[in-house]
Amino acid sequence: MKIAAPLPPDQIAAMLRSLTDVSVVVVGDFGFDAYLHLETLPGETSQETGRPIEAVRRFAYDPAGAANVAVNLVALGVRDVRAVGVVGDDLHGRELVRALGMRGIDTSGFVTQTGGWQTVVYAKPHRDGIEGTRIDFGEFNELGAETNAEMLRRFREALRGEPAVIFNQQVRRGVLEPSNIVDFVGAAAGAVTIADSRHHARAFDGCRLS
Repeated sequence: MKIAAPLPPDQIAAMLRSLTDVSVVVVGDFGFDAYLHLETLPGETSQETGRPIEAVRRFAYDPAGAANVAVNLVALGVRDVRAVGVVGDDLHGRELVRALGMRGIDTSGFVTQTGGWQTVVYAKPHRDGIEGTRIDFGEFNELGAETNAEMLRRFREALRGEPAVIFNQQVRRGVLEPSNIVDFVGAAAGAVTIADSRHHARAFDGCRLS
């Protein structure tokens, strides 16, 4: 196999500068990684259970899934990033919309589903630098028909100006599934489309796969 020569630094710099003029729509599973750094409170037990109390010394959110893709685009210099996805009517969903908005990402493409949907969060407890058993929110989500239709409508609106499109399918029961992927890919016909899919890569017919 022939390995391509590395790009010259000036060519890389020119490519990065050109990103400021690019518009990108990111569609998919937006969520958070939540890091909880735990310590046991010595001598403290729960009055209800009698078990030791775990206290959170530090807590931090990091964008996950499609949110991580959107944030990375901004970091690369893309000024026009538009997010299309679903959040729950919950604390995590509101914080996700706020956090992305603070980075200049257009979140008008988000649909809030009030029932049957938790905002995707991967809660990662840590103790003494070791990550414990992960706790996932959103594994039992059920995408409503009205939510799907509204998300597709907002996706079509976000396609103004012929942006590039990145599909991010990370959660098995997320916003992109075989039953609706064809509609989203069809709506983006003519655009540069990239698909990053864990479970349904073959459904993204015509997209570049990452």
